[in-house]
Amino acid sequence: MTKKENIIIPLLFGLAAIIMVISLPREGQFKYQYQKGSPWMYENLDATFDFPVLKTEEELRLEREKISRHFTPYFFLKPDIEAVQLRTFSEDAAQAGLSEELQGKLLTLYKTIYGRGIMDNARYDELNPETGLAIVQGKMADKKAHTEVFSLTSANDFFLSNLETLSRQETSEMRSSGIDFSVFLAPNLLYDESTTLAVQSSSLQDISLTKGIVHTGQRIVSKGEVVTGTTEQILNSL
Repeated sequence: MTKKENIIIPLLFGLAAIIMVISLPREGQFKYQYQKGSPWMYENLDATFDFPVLKTEEELRLEREKISRHFTPYFFLKPDIEAVQLRTFSEDAAQAGLSEELQGKLLTLYKTIYGRGIMDNARYDELNPETGLAIVQGKMADKKAHTEVFSLTSANDFFLSNLETLSRQETSEMRSSGIDFSVFLAPNLLYDESTTLAVQSSSLQDISLTKGIVHTGQRIVSKGEVVTGTTEQILNSL
């Protein structure tokens, strides 16, 4: 036998084996044809093993949309913004000659507002009242209702409304100082995109691809029975 024949003959045997494997009927291949709304044309079909029922693409799509629509966005507090703004206020107030007592009252008011958190107006308007927001502090996240934080506009409104508790003399001091007190309020709650996307991605990955289980011996469909959407879903899961 030549060297060439030694190579060709094993190749031919290998090719023949591959053809035989391909031509053999595949075990477990579903052999029934069916259509939703049409009668089941075969004998009664019972489950011969336990198997999960797969969700449809539409069900999965709706679940993903629901998570995206009702997802809680994450924000983080930037304390240096408050520090810079209040330091600037103190410098301007001292230069304008505001009394120390009035400066103390205004500083307390500013700190109260910053403590709750101030958000950019546009970002605040995007918040879903049903989901609110989560504020990241270190490795923890504190969930808040959207009404528990300020937009820049509502922060200014809150500031102005609290000035009504000041005395006439203090109000006069503020007016004559020439200071625009609203400039010391700035957003210190910033959108945390990386955390938001990471948590959202994790939630989407946690969606189960199945719903329920069909047990061994359970009747799937009877002969002549109309194939419903539920039955079709079970058959598609086989």
